[in-house]
Amino acid sequence: MGRRTVEPRLSGGQTWQECPKVAVDGRLVPQARCATAPSPNPSCVHHADVDDPLRLLAEEPDCTDEAVEALQRISAAEPAALSDLAAAYYIRAQQQDRASDLLRAYDAVHAAPDSPEALYNRAIIEEALGVHASWDEFLEKESDSPWAAEARRRNRPRPADAAAQWDAALDAALQSRDAESASRLIAPFPGVAQVDFEDKLLTPGADLATLQRFADALYLRNHDPLARDIVQAMRTDPRGIAEYHAGRGGQRAMQNPKLLLLQASGLLRAAGNPLHLVAQLRYAAGESSELDGGALRARAILDRIEPEVERLGYHHLLARIHSLRAHCLNVEGDFVGSIAEYGHTLKQYEALRDFDSIPGTRARLAGVLRVAGDIEAAAREIVRALRDEHRIVTTREKQNVIGELSKTARALALPHAAWHYADSIVSTYRAHLLEDPAGELSRLQQELAIALKNRAAMAVELRDFDSANTDLNEARRQSEEKEIDPVIRRLTDIAFYEIQGQASLLKPPEAITAYTRALNLAEGDSFRTTRASLYAQRADAFSRAGREAEAGQDLQRTVLELEAEEREILANGGPRSSDGLPPGYYTRFQDTYLRLIRHYVDRSDVVQSLMYAEYSRGAETKKLLARLRLRGSIAGSMEHFRSIRARLPHDGALLLYSVMEDRTYVWIVTAASASVHRLEVTRQDVERWSRALYRAAQQRQLEEFEKGLEAPYAELFAPILRHVDRKRLIIVPDGAMHGLPFAALRNPDDDQYLIRKYIIETAPSATLYTYARVRDAMLQQSGAPSIMVVGNPAFDRTLPLVRGLPDLPYAEREARAIADFYGTRALTGAAATVPALLNGVEGMDLVHFAGHAVANPVTPMSSYLLMARSPEHSGVLTAGELLKGLRLDRTRLVILSACSTAGDLGAGNEGVAPLVRPILTAGVPAVIGSLWNVHDATTEQLLVSFHQHYRQHKDAAVALRDAQLAFIDSPSRSLNAGTAWAPFLVIGHASSPLAPRPQTDKGEPP
Repeated sequence: MGRRTVEPRLSGGQTWQECPKVAVDGRLVPQARCATAPSPNPSCVHHADVDDPLRLLAEEPDCTDEAVEALQRISAAEPAALSDLAAAYYIRAQQQDRASDLLRAYDAVHAAPDSPEALYNRAIIEEALGVHASWDEFLEKESDSPWAAEARRRNRPRPADAAAQWDAALDAALQSRDAESASRLIAPFPGVAQVDFEDKLLTPGADLATLQRFADALYLRNHDPLARDIVQAMRTDPRGIAEYHAGRGGQRAMQNPKLLLLQASGLLRAAGNPLHLVAQLRYAAGESSELDGGALRARAILDRIEPEVERLGYHHLLARIHSLRAHCLNVEGDFVGSIAEYGHTLKQYEALRDFDSIPGTRARLAGVLRVAGDIEAAAREIVRALRDEHRIVTTREKQNVIGELSKTARALALPHAAWHYADSIVSTYRAHLLEDPAGELSRLQQELAIALKNRAAMAVELRDFDSANTDLNEARRQSEEKEIDPVIRRLTDIAFYEIQGQASLLKPPEAITAYTRALNLAEGDSFRTTRASLYAQRADAFSRAGREAEAGQDLQRTVLELEAEEREILANGGPRSSDGLPPGYYTRFQDTYLRLIRHYVDRSDVVQSLMYAEYSRGAETKKLLARLRLRGSIAGSMEHFRSIRARLPHDGALLLYSVMEDRTYVWIVTAASASVHRLEVTRQDVERWSRALYRAAQQRQLEEFEKGLEAPYAELFAPILRHVDRKRLIIVPDGAMHGLPFAALRNPDDDQYLIRKYIIETAPSATLYTYARVRDAMLQQSGAPSIMVVGNPAFDRTLPLVRGLPDLPYAEREARAIADFYGTRALTGAAATVPALLNGVEGMDLVHFAGHAVANPVTPMSSYLLMARSPEHSGVLTAGELLKGLRLDRTRLVILSACSTAGDLGAGNEGVAPLVRPILTAGVPAVIGSLWNVHDATTEQLLVSFHQHYRQHKDAAVALRDAQLAFIDSPSRSLNAGTAWAPFLVIGHASSPLAPRPQTDKGEPP
């Protein structure tokens, strides 16, 4: 198939050639796409028509997504194609900086037959992940080829294991008074050394001279005086030391040492020994694992000791306080606080150059992100942790990293990778148990029980039920030891019955019994997510047994558990407490909502099916319901439905879409009626249409773009519009529909765009739309509207994020022209700083930003607007900062005249693009944004025209429609092309600030 053009090895007989190196973060690494590939094809082959995905993969860098899809389809029937699929994932991971694709590549290549290509690819994927690359296995299969020669060059020794003999070497250095060696050993692992100092050497009768040398070596490296202060206190008063060690011995054996640590803390404080702070931290750690408020009690202890720790300059102890607080917040369900605390902990460990603690902290952070629903961010953190795994000293931290890696792989539905990592953990613990370490047997038994439980879950994913039952039976035996934590025993029993239910699905009555036993054990607020999952699984078993009514009840119970958890999070810190939650948190159980929608559509229940579709929309809808104290739940669904319908405009029809794997439902709601319709449109269809239009628009392929507008009109709208007799369409899209340019969808029968016949508004949900209308009506207007206009900020061109981005002179012209309309001055150039924007928008009726925006589909909250640098800020204003810093209590409309500010990147089921979300969260009724990269010259003309119409007492949707129709009717091809005017859309509703306030929209928000 020609010469090699990508780093992995594709099947079909590539001719080998060397991959050049490129600089990444100061390192030389191979390119994912090497040598010289042909120029990108202006339009990728429609994925359903791809008959040569390897050619796309090797020759068309812009077509990797299509190649991946084709290879996924082929490999389902031909396992030999899994190696090429792994190569495609690997390439996409490098191209798009997508950590989850590295894990997908690892999973696919482990499922592939052991061909030379697969073994070669397995090794380069392992290299990228940072694990030991299995080049030897490839070389056993193929030893005499250019590929083998490259493998030998790449087959470098694994980095030295930091844990190997570290304890013994440090002890020897201290005993021999070799201060230089001791200091050198401590340098990369100051946190572990500090704990080692606290645990091993602080025993009654310990040699104070050795302790002093250890403390001095620690201080020399990290300037943390804790160890020296402890030694000094011991010289004068040894009280509390024996009690402290007795308590620590209980902790290591997984017993309850709280009374001993509490007693030690009092004695140590009386002796003036700062070790009492460590004892209280250890006591808090014990409390945090207790049910019934243990995490809350632990946080109270941490809050009490933190000021003293900070005042005394005990930096490592402070980092440990933040880490334990993050754990406590996670136990309490406060994912926002936990994520923030782990972020703070990482910064501290990085400043301290504590390389042992960083990967373990990243793994814990990944666990929170995974549970909260942000799987991509979790994958990113765990891969970063894995790459530093060789630096970890303690076995427990190594297991922490590998364990979370296995769970993340499972969350990504990668059973082979998940099982592989779970198996390595079990093997490690069994090896340690054979050594029978004194004082640690109970801890190892407990951790082996957890590891076996996790491996059993992975075996179920691979449909290996015999292995799963064997692991669970052994896990239960290990957890039956008297010293084992009862919480761990309970979790093991829950998992036992859950997996028993999964293994018995072909015998539904047995599965129902097993799930019921698990549910009986999963009582208490700490198990809400677990119960939700168990109810959803039992619903499946009931459905298989033909007991549909009971299945429906369990699906409802699933939603009730989720709603209760969400309400608790919001109640803990007020309406903004969950703003930092990953949006995926609210859509973790999307399949449950989809099953409920089908359940009620099948029963012709329009209202219930509609409201479940509405509640599935995610974060913004649910937070708004909580903020307004609405009962956004099953019990309040009829009340909520009536409030939505009553506040729709008299000329409007709301079209709410739910796009599923095999069908699409559309609800048509007006002030007078509601109905639901089924379309034979699949999720894959919509994704294909959206991706093709986006690509054609980006590459200015006008013919391809125009052709691509017909199918979504014909399939998604034509069957529905027959039932609509209103002038205004309020479209509530779902999934990839957020990337469709609705105004430009074209009827092939009369060659007319949708916008010719309708005024078009969009919304993330029906709730948000009706709230926007009422909010808009409540905004009083006296005199001329106030506006902040930002144009062409003078961003810092030295920033790595902005290399290659051009100046936008037309954006500056746009800003000045619009400012002139309203009798104000535009904020441009060096004056357009982040503080000037955030301080200036408060109290403004309108905000117009014309500049550069960058949407990040991998980590949406790191999407950003580019502003000018100031002493206080780099000028890179992220969506996360906007979420926290925007104050727009009076603002009616925000216009984001920039690239890709409202597309489907990062929106998903949420329906809210990253740069739009902070604005809606701040209470703004409407946003105008763009679906793809736009040209600043045509955008200037379109949006200046918009403001001219907007000031003529027209609402935002009508004004934008008039401006777009003027473009369509223009004789200029650069203006009437759909790619020029179609990307802009109105999200929400905003009347003209000069229009009389509509009487029909008075009242409180729905």
